[in-house]
Amino acid sequence: MVGRSSETGITGALFRLAVERERLLFVIVALVLFATGVLHIRALPQNHDVGWLLYAAGEILNGSEPYVDVVEVNPPLILYFMVAVKAVSLLTGISDFIVFHIVLLALVALSVWLGCSVLRRTIPESHRLVVPSLCLLSIAMLTTWAAYHFGQREHMAITLVLPYLFAAAGRAEGKELPTGIAVVIGVLAGVGVGLKPFFLPVWLGVEVYLAVTRSPSLWRRPEQIALVAVLVAYALSVLVFVPAYFELAALAARPYRSYHSKALSQIVTSAGTLFAMLVLLASSNVPASGPLKRLRGVLTVAMLMFVAGVVLQGKGWGYHWLPVQVLGVLLLGIVGLDGVRRLPGRFGYGLLSRAFVAMIAVMTCGFAVFRYGVVEREWARLAKSPFFLYQMMDVVEAHAPGGTIASLTTQVQVSWPLVNYTGVKWGSRFNSLWLLLGIYEDIKFSPNPFPYGRLEEAGELEKYLIDSVVTDLREYQPDLLVVEIFPPRYEMRGFAYLDFFARDERFREIFTRYEPLELVGPLAVYKRNGAAAVEEGSGE
Repeated sequence: MVGRSSETGITGALFRLAVERERLLFVIVALVLFATGVLHIRALPQNHDVGWLLYAAGEILNGSEPYVDVVEVNPPLILYFMVAVKAVSLLTGISDFIVFHIVLLALVALSVWLGCSVLRRTIPESHRLVVPSLCLLSIAMLTTWAAYHFGQREHMAITLVLPYLFAAAGRAEGKELPTGIAVVIGVLAGVGVGLKPFFLPVWLGVEVYLAVTRSPSLWRRPEQIALVAVLVAYALSVLVFVPAYFELAALAARPYRSYHSKALSQIVTSAGTLFAMLVLLASSNVPASGPLKRLRGVLTVAMLMFVAGVVLQGKGWGYHWLPVQVLGVLLLGIVGLDGVRRLPGRFGYGLLSRAFVAMIAVMTCGFAVFRYGVVEREWARLAKSPFFLYQMMDVVEAHAPGGTIASLTTQVQVSWPLVNYTGVKWGSRFNSLWLLLGIYEDIKFSPNPFPYGRLEEAGELEKYLIDSVVTDLREYQPDLLVVEIFPPRYEMRGFAYLDFFARDERFREIFTRYEPLELVGPLAVYKRNGAAAVEEGSGE
């Protein structure tokens, strides 16, 4: 008995030592992945949407009324977030972009930590290697893979919702969570779901899955109550503090649908949909082991609901698919571990699964290093259409240093992050003239000349756009006016921005003060007469 006990003690000690080494290795790999992701994100150029939102937040802090003086298509929650980031930047003197990165990276770290904590309570010891696998994959996907899309609403949504999905899988297995952790998870998920109405199907789909597979009474769990409380508080805040959003939303609903939209057939046959279908095919061909069945079920439902969100938006842009890609990769990792369990062999599940996790670690680290090459490609992309960032920076810095610029184009990327990098003031309430696409939504291959119509007979949207642009040009008197010479859509052949606005007498009078400066790609740059004198304080 003594010998057997001694042998058991030695075996147990060796087992504990092996587990500790596994944990240490996991921590090291996780830190390497996160550090690589941080370096990757910091080396990338500023995202155009993030640049606009940070600028808009600064204008709001300076007294501009959101959705009136600063027009943004997204619901107010993202503006709340950006205003907080901008406030911290102003208080600390740190660049708003750096503060934004610090906050987002902290949220990624919190999300992964919460996810690991929940999974450790959900996944039994026999499947403990699932936890490090999913955590490593999550870190790589939420940092390095996100790349230029880091900080987009989809990236923020999947970052904030991921712990909620892991917690939902645990609840489906009958596992309990500490109330404090559950509340934090619910608050994060509420913010993530609230960023866009198109994310609501994810929450509703997961709740229906839990009600069907476990119990309808699960809606009373702490994280669910916290999530609902956040959404209710958010809705009330919009009603009380930002009522102008509803007026703009009613006016802009149609043009937003028209803004660079894609046909349903294009979205359902896109690479994003194909990837989701391949993940489902792989998952359906590898039976789920008991402890992972609910986890696979929750992630599958969430992935499909994010696909539905892409379809509802009608755009199918690259970053719209980011949550689908993250969840798809996590599902493939789980399916791979389930597949390893069913492999015949003399080595047993323990060794094979460790080899699989090691492969994940090596592949994700290698992927992070390889992905770093994307940095150069992203910067090179900014030198081309529609950015022409370097060329436009030279023009702005030479002819309007510390001044004001505006643009007549539906391309957000023409002005952002140009404004952020040059530090000039923006001379418009719009980030671009995206509303314009809603005015001529029904135009099909127009004849030449373009059928603009009489201004007196224009609809509410057209009058609002023209009056807003003219009012802003009068108020800001931009030193440089950038005009795209291409039409907003191929179907709008013959359209010219200057002709569209020249129907207004006030615009014609304003434009007489501008003279052609130079042409940068399809961007005609005009300089206001006397702009240099105004900069020197002589007035106009």
